[in-house]
Amino acid sequence: MPNYRRPFRPRRPARGLRRLDRLPPGVRKPLIRLRRAHGLMEQGKFKQAGAIFDDLATGAENRGLPRASQLKLQAGRCWLLAGKTEQGLDRLKDGLGLMVAYGQTDRLDTVSQRILGDLKGNGFEEEAKQLEVSIRDLLSKAQQSGVSTRTQKSLPILPSICPKCGASIHPEEVEWINNWQAICDYCGSILQAKG
Repeated sequence: MPNYRRPFRPRRPARGLRRLDRLPPGVRKPLIRLRRAHGLMEQGKFKQAGAIFDDLATGAENRGLPRASQLKLQAGRCWLLAGKTEQGLDRLKDGLGLMVAYGQTDRLDTVSQRILGDLKGNGFEEEAKQLEVSIRDLLSKAQQSGVSTRTQKSLPILPSICPKCGASIHPEEVEWINNWQAICDYCGSILQAKG
């Protein structure tokens, strides 16, 4: 009697969700470190996470990668939460400055408002005032360059956490490719909106 069953063939993972061991080493190692840094943040180990974000930001900046701005901002957040306020403010200013340098001025106002809200919400009132002065300067430079800020009101729902690197996703701050896809600010993977 003939066997009409199909042979078992394992499915390939979705393109954006490939296993880490299949990625080239130049991509795999930073992605593993990025996941680790986000995990350390969740555990409240802000000094260790800040050091990793700093290192990743420096590497990205040396290579001219626009992700350096978000990595600097995350490092700044870690250092502030670790009690290193001066170091944290420096990283936040650097990250916002990199946003202007890399042409990410359309998101600058939204990102800076979230950062100021986080600072005030965590009891860093004085630091928020200092950073606000720098933000005003950056926003005026961005407006002088003729770039307007994004005013998109209704955004599709993205995953709250990047499936590749574990970063928190803020739909109003990410770079949108089209109406249903955005790019993770940390690892550059494509995020698919629910719809």
